[in-house]
Amino acid sequence: MSFCGSCGTDVGQGRFCPSCGAPTASAPPRPTAAEMNSGQQPLYQSTPQPAYGSAPWQAPAQPNSAPTSKSLGVAITLLVFAALGIIGTFLPFLTIPYYEESLKGWDAPEILRDYGEFSAGPTWIVLGSIVAAICALVIIVNMNNGTNSNRVALGILSLIAGIAVLGAGGATYSALDNILIYEDEIGSMGIGLWLGCLSGLAITILGILILALPKATQVK
Repeated sequence: MSFCGSCGTDVGQGRFCPSCGAPTASAPPRPTAAEMNSGQQPLYQSTPQPAYGSAPWQAPAQPNSAPTSKSLGVAITLLVFAALGIIGTFLPFLTIPYYEESLKGWDAPEILRDYGEFSAGPTWIVLGSIVAAICALVIIVNMNNGTNSNRVALGILSLIAGIAVLGAGGATYSALDNILIYEDEIGSMGIGLWLGCLSGLAITILGILILALPKATQVK
């Protein structure tokens, strides 16, 4: 309860006396003439507050796309080298300049079997490349669905596939070289075999990276 300082009337919580109109203690002080003439707001004016339950607008946080980019990069690289391994089996594995002939990948097994050499090279290169391509596609599909891939499983499968492709390419190289020595011929390994060996090496390295880098198969 409060009383008017001028007439003593009970003014309650009001800012002005209902009897004489005088301002009460709870009323804000009137601005001075200098403040009114200058057009400035009085210093004692309260700062407007936002409505209850409202908050200043903030820009939405931008999602971090770095893991997604890294995951996509690993998958695409793995898919590219897997495709190169398969394509290499349709290209020359051996070239003999003297006869101006070349031995393509899928023609090599028959000749290698006749000499008792390792002849399953093209088959193992294709099988390993297919496994690597499946691993890459799994990463891409999971990334599109917004889920993480099984890093350990994909890393181990890619590593095994890379070793199989690289081993098959190396064994085929050795077998073809033995034939050249046996026939006393001079030849060079063709682009197809080199692509197979390069593909196997790259897939092996990517398998190690998948195992070592968690973000290589994660999107969040």
